[in-house]
Amino acid sequence: MTKVYGIYGRTTVEINLPVGRATLPLVFERGCLDRKNYRPASYITSKKYIQDIIENSPYFGKTIRLVKTYGKEAPEEVAAPAPRKAAPKPVKAVEEETEVIPTEYPDVTTKEQLISAVKAHGAKAGVLADEAKLKKFIATKGLSFPNYQF
Repeated sequence: MTKVYGIYGRTTVEINLPVGRATLPLVFERGCLDRKNYRPASYITSKKYIQDIIENSPYFGKTIRLVKTYGKEAPEEVAAPAPRKAAPKPVKAVEEETEVIPTEYPDVTTKEQLISAVKAHGAKAGVLADEAKLKKFIATKGLSFPNYQF
């Protein structure tokens, strides 16, 4: 399931969520304060562990709010983390199932917006530097950018 979180009244926010003794840096982007096209600065993720971190943070419900949810809730067997003694095959099956969730980004029109959206899905610098690798990554993750021309 993909969830969109937002920080209202901002266009871009870089925030560090506390996770135990560490922090998780998140970038909320693409906000618009114009009355006609108003939208909060947003962060999109389909990774369950990041959703749990956000929803259990002290900022959730106050600063960070759930804006939208896409897709269906995964069954408990798939959503539950695999035990450490489990074989690697079930973990790969869970990853493959989450990768094929189609996600469309109709607002992406520039290279910077594309990079930001792809980074949110785990793209590394090596993928972003090469257009062929970038296209392959987008296809693998099931992402769609209908208003962006390569």
